[in-house]
Amino acid sequence: MSAIEFKTTALGEHIDIPAQFKSLFKKPVKITVRLDEDSETQQSRFEQNYVEVENVFGEINLDLSKFKFDREQANER
Repeated sequence: MSAIEFKTTALGEHIDIPAQFKSLFKKPVKITVRLDEDSETQQSRFEQNYVEVENVFGEINLDLSKFKFDREQANER
């Protein structure tokens, strides 16, 4: 049995096989999936940062009802 390795993103129930391995298309294959720990750590950090931002800004209430927005002035260059 031969082996290849490539990185891809699982999209729902599908895993895209790069075109360079087109000889594998429509052939029986054995798949082993390893999670990319760097991506997992990065996603975890993103989620943690999101929660921190929500905690900081979630309590802020700004009343902008008296703020006048002039689109023409904003678009002047």
